[in-house]
Amino acid sequence: MSGEGGEAVGRKGGGEGAANEAGVFALKGRTRLLEAVARAKGAAKNDNLHRVTIIRNVDGTPRAATFDLAAIGQGRARNPEVLGN
Repeated sequence: MSGEGGEAVGRKGGGEGAANEAGVFALKGRTRLLEAVARAKGAAKNDNLHRVTIIRNVDGTPRAATFDLAAIGQGRARNPEVLGN
């Protein structure tokens, strides 16, 4: 899963890799990780949900953050906001 930043403020999000549906999606307002994954039609069944990485560009440099999507879905970890570029 790679993420970029909602339509309301010109942000877009993308899903690839662990996402069931790759592509770029308009994200409106504040968007959390679980919402971004849902926009990409969820994670593929055989993927490691304990290591989901979001990648975005900051000043032209790729930055990555890895999250435990399984723990977030179970309420054991916070559901972070997906930030734009």
